[in-house]
Formats: sequence, C-alpha cells, structure tokens
Amino acid sequence: MKKIIISMLSLSFGLVSIAPLSANATTPIETNKKEISVEELGIKGAVDKYFKWYFESVNDLSKSNIAELDKIIKNDNLKEFQLVKAKLKNEWYKEFNNALASYDVSINYDNVDINGNEANVSVRVGNSVRDKNNLDVLQEEGLLDHKLLLIKDSGNWYVKDDYFTDSSFDYNFDEKTMKETSDQPLVTRTKELKENLVNIEMDFKNYKKTLEITQAEQEKRLMPRFYGGYNGQAAANYALRWAEGQNPAYNFYPNVDCTNFVSQALVAGGVRQDGTWFSKGVGKADSNAWVRVLELRNWLVNKGYAKETIRHGNGKVGNLVQLFSTKKNRYSHTVIITASNPRSGEIFVSAHSDPKRNAPLSSYYMNFSTERHLDLY
Repeated sequence: MKKIIISMLSLSFGLVSIAPLSANATTPIETNKKEISVEELGIKGAVDKYFKWYFESVNDLSKSNIAELDKIIKNDNLKEFQLVKAKLKNEWYKEFNNALASYDVSINYDNVDINGNEANVSVRVGNSVRDKNNLDVLQEEGLLDHKLLLIKDSGNWYVKDDYFTDSSFDYNFDEKTMKETSDQPLVTRTKELKENLVNIEMDFKNYKKTLEITQAEQEKRLMPRFYGGYNGQAAANYALRWAEGQNPAYNFYPNVDCTNFVSQALVAGGVRQDGTWFSKGVGKADSNAWVRVLELRNWLVNKGYAKETIRHGNGKVGNLVQLFSTKKNRYSHTVIITASNPRSGEIFVSAHSDPKRNAPLSSYYMNFSTERHLDLY
C-alpha cells in the first residue's frame, strides 16, 4: 500500500451565472509524477464537486441535481445534511422572491494524505455570492477549516466524512480521531434544519416584522444624543477590513471572537475605552464588557452610547445587532452592520466566528430566534 502526501495547493472556482463549472487542472508534482497526478486530480475533482454542489443546487433542486449527491458522497447522514441545508436556503430565497445570481468558491489545500483507497484532506474553504435582490453587495464567508475523509470505490473518489467547526452548531473535527468521530452531531443538526424547514413561513413573517419601525420607536431614535463622537462608517470599514482576518494588535478567541471583533470596530469608530470596557493588547486579559455579548450591551446602554431597539428598518452602518439563541437560551452573538439595501430592505452584517463580510442579517434568522439592535449615537 503506497502512501502519498501533497501539501499547500489551492484552487478557486468562479461563476458569473448559474451553470456547470469545469475543474481547473494544476501542474502535477514532479516526484512520482504519473501516480500523484492521477490521484491528485481525482481527489480534487471530488472535493470540488462536494463544495460547489450546494451553490449549484440552491436554485435548482431537481431530481437530477439531488441524484448527483450519490456520485459525490458515501455517507447517508452527510448526504441528508447537505440536501436539507440546500432545501432550506432554496425555500428561504423563495420567501424573499430571491435567487442566487453568482458565486465563487475558494479551496485552499493544506494537506492531502493518500493511503491506498483512502485520503485525509485538509482544506480551508471560503465563498462569495451575489443574490438577485442585492446585486451590488458582495457577500463573503471567510476560510473555514475542513478535514475530509475520502474513499476510492470502483476507481472514483467520494467524500465519506467532513469534520469542521460551524459556529451555529458544535460539529467539531479532531484530526487524530476523525475515523472514530460519531456522526451524531451531524444528525442532530440535520434534525434542527428540518425543523427550520417546517417553520420557515413563520420565521419569514417574524423576520418581516423586524423591518417595521413604529412612530414611537422613530421618536426614541431622535432623542438628544448622549455621545456624538461615533463614526459608524469608520467602524464598518474596520469590520470589512478585518472580517476575514485577525488584527495582530488584539487578542483572538477562536470560535468565540464575535464580541471581541465588534469591540475593535467600535474603537475604530471613535468609542473611547474606560475601566469597564477595554483591551490592553495581545497576551493581556480583555475586560468582560469587551468580549461578552450581554456585558457589551449593558456597557453601551448604561453609558448612554447606544439605545436598544427591536426592529431595525433600514439599519445604519456601524450599528450593532445581537442575536438570541434558543438552544443556548441567551443572546450569544454580536455582529455589526456594514451595508444596507433600501430597495430590498435587507441589511448586511460582518462578523467573526464564523468570519463573514456583508452577510444578510436574514441569513442568521433561522438559527437565532430573536434580535436586538444597539443603535449608536
């Protein structure tokens, strides 16, 4: 049994309109050239199909597209998860009379370890999309780590397992034990997505209510400012700059970096640190108000820097949104508004954990039941 290792390869696949893509060939590595070239291309082809199937199926869940999953995945639980995820996005787009207009998927290969008819593949995958209703806004998700187990059957490579970390649920990979890791978290998440699918019309109606602003709420927003030094555009620009990276001047908290990231943006917008809300730099402890969802809200409101509202209407860039997780029974995520579209009523947010740049706020709504807005002065 021969073992082959390939490292540090990258591919990017782009699309102007929804249409089949052809795989980009790469130059084979010289050592053991023939064998590596054949296996490498087969594995990359399988990985490419796996990650782009979701985007190509969001607008078209025909029987033929669904049948393609059998040619890509050799794990019934993983197939069901991908199918339900695509169905949910498809129905959500329909509720908004929307559709995917274009997408680009970036696949960076950190390691390919081939051992006979199995391959352990480490990749970092990101994507950018435009939808029909918001063509001017490029929506991006930063690179996320995936550990893939592929198997070769009858000369073809299939994805058997995909271990990754998604901030919306705990399905974490462990490279050392990936073959023994249970599919149960994936099954649990698939069940949650199915429940979202059943409740999608109610979720849509609840989301639409957040677009309404009552007269009383408008008057509250016009109250005299307690703090007039905030530049929302500067804060949004910072968030856009660092949405898919980490500023080396600050601490970084893997998987729980959302409020830390937003606090950094607030500083860029002109909010001054004090003895309750502060960061003293890399390697030093940040304050609770700097890194925790509830504590940041309390500090902003108590200082008179922000007013809490329920409905967002057309949100201003630089304002914050905090999202309530039913599963955790608390507000557990903070994001910052970085763009809006008055025509569609959609607002877009940037965030960490997971890294997102100009993600539609509506895309969070099926994982979080309630939102509150912190309108900064």
